Parts: sequence; C-alpha cells; structure tokens
Amino acid sequence: MDLLSKILFIPEKPAKTIPVKALTYVSKDTPPVFIYTEFNSPIKKSDVLIKVHAAALNPIDLQLMHSPLSVTAPGKKGLGRDFCGIIEEVGANQQGKWAVGDRVCGMFIHLAGQGTISTHVTLNPDTDRIIKAPPNLTDEEAAAFPLSFGTAIRSLRYTKLDPNSWVLILGGNTATGHYAIQLAKNYFNVAKVVVTASSENEFFLRKLGADIIVDYKKNPDLVEALKYVIADNQDPINGDFTYGTSGPDTNQQKFQIIFDCVGGTEVLFKATELLNPKATGSVFVTIVGDSTTTPNQLGGTGAYLYHPSMIGRRILSSTGINGLNYVVESVTPGDWLNESYEIMLNQTVRVIIDSVYEWDKWKQAYAKLESRKLRGKIVLHVSD
Repeated sequence: MDLLSKILFIPEKPAKTIPVKALTYVSKDTPPVFIYTEFNSPIKKSDVLIKVHAAALNPIDLQLMHSPLSVTAPGKKGLGRDFCGIIEEVGANQQGKWAVGDRVCGMFIHLAGQGTISTHVTLNPDTDRIIKAPPNLTDEEAAAFPLSFGTAIRSLRYTKLDPNSWVLILGGNTATGHYAIQLAKNYFNVAKVVVTASSENEFFLRKLGADIIVDYKKNPDLVEALKYVIADNQDPINGDFTYGTSGPDTNQQKFQIIFDCVGGTEVLFKATELLNPKATGSVFVTIVGDSTTTPNQLGGTGAYLYHPSMIGRRILSSTGINGLNYVVESVTPGDWLNESYEIMLNQTVRVIIDSVYEWDKWKQAYAKLESRKLRGKIVLHVSD
C-alpha cells in the first residue's frame, strides 16, 4: 500500500479472493439456505484457512436455530460445529505452527457467524482449537468426535475417578453418552458404569463398556430402580424388584458422578440419595438442564434462559450451602482436544457414526437428527 492510500485510509485490496459456499440461516422463521460469498487472501495473520471435507451435526445446531438467540443475533449464521479438513493457507503468525496440507479437525463453537457446513472456514487456532486429525480416523470420524467427546471428558473431570468409582450416565445412548461410557471404563478405569437407556440398546452399550443398563421405559420410578442397583449390584428386572431383606446398606458404594445427558429433574431432586457424600467430591453434571432435551430449546448454560432456578442451584452449590455439587457443563475449546489425539490414536474409544450424507441432502440429515432415532453422529460430506 502506498503512502497516500495509508493517509486516506483506503483499504488494501486483497491479492485474491476465495469462493465459499455455506449453509446458513437468518432466524428461526427462515429455513436454511446455501449462500455464496468470498474470503479475502491473504487471510488474517492469526488465522488459518481450512478446506472442509466433513462436518458433523449436533442438536445444538437445531437448538440455536430455534432459540431466541436466532432473532437477537443479526445477520446470517452458519450451521455446523465439528469438522475435518485440510489447511490451504496459513496466516503470518501461525507459520511454523501449522502448514499448508495439514489434515486437521476440531470444533468452531461460536453462536453466530460462520459454521462448519461450508466449503471453507477461517479460524484462529489459538482460540478455536484444532489438532492434526488422528491418522487412523477417516475424515468423517475425525469430524464426528470433537464436540461430544469434549463434553464427555470435561464432564467426567469434575470429580476424581479411580478404580473404585461408580459412574452413572443418564442417557447412555446419546452421542455424548457413548464417549462417557468408553472414557469412564477404558480411560478412567472405573469399577462400574451404570447407564439409563432403553433395553433395545443394551447389547450395543454393553459392548461400549456399560456394566448395568437401567431401562427407563420399564422403570417408571427411576430413582428407586437406581437405588436397587446400588443395593444389590445388579440390573432391576422389568421394574419388578425389592431391596434385600435388610434394605439398602447405608455404607454401600454409591456413585461418584451422575452425568446427565437427557435433562429433567427426576434424578436431580434425589441425587444426594444416589451420590457419595459431597465431601468426597461427588458431583451431578448436566449438559441439558431442568427440561428434557428437545430440538427447540437450548441446553447446558443456555437452559438458564428457561429455568432461572438453575442459577440459584448453581450458586448454592458453589457456595457450599446445599449438599450437592451441581455443574452445568457447556464445552469450550481446551487442552482436552490435544489429549483426544492420543486417546483416538490408541483406540481407547471408538467413534460411533450413525450415517453419512452428501451435504446437499442436509434436510434429510437434519430430519433424522430431529427424530432422535439414531445411534451415533450424523456427518455431512462437504463438496464444492
């Protein structure tokens, strides 16, 4: 740029532009559409430009689109959080850290702006964490794990788990539940993993590492069923069970963590009856909140919008006033992503994919996601 242009604040023309196609929406009242735009090159010094090969779908996409945030956040908003792709350009400040041709994966967790269902994304690897994709994973597998895996490992880390620990996962057949089961059993090496799920998923969840499956459909009083599990160390059968003749032992092993992937308050309101004492660091972690999960309502910290009582519960927990360590988890980028590389490389956990769609079939893909009749993640193959 010449001196006169600098004095007159005339912006420097990009050396070139990169055509981009992305799936976007404006608000909950307007259906998503593909738009065509451009990125300027050179890109920002702090950024890298990634050509996206695959992007995974998550319930948060639907929840954000249908939430009040879709109206209050102006402009077009992208869909998609997880991705895998190839770096095509590296900003000046990222030289030496990343290189053109690196195959990477990660998540882009911004509530507005670009999404990963796009031919290209630009991001700052120092804030929007990425890693080199584990070489033993396909593009679709590498795109499928970051958000759900990160949510699971962060949640399990809110307490200290050891080979004597019992873990309860509410919603074992959710994508996050799949990772929580495997991490608890194969990475944290806990003694017992108990999950709630329908019995039709029992064989699959046992293969992942679940020791006991409590069928929420056959046990309308879920807390009593879980008390039975604690007392007798076995599955409640069709809801027809009683405690041992002496009743539950007050010194029995209880759960060190209850990890809630489905929402609701049935177990929450009686969690202290199922958890080890608060002084041991036991914790109730929810990624949904007081309502059961739906495609139309934000979970995690977004649930504070619908249930202010959750804020009070969180304050009481953090100040130590009540008898429950209560955490509302909302995954953020962090060192866990670097840790995931070795975990995936060592096959400590495996990625579960329900189905892969070409990205022009996104309506069918989102319809399946909304139906919740799936096992694992739905992934879109992104093409030009």
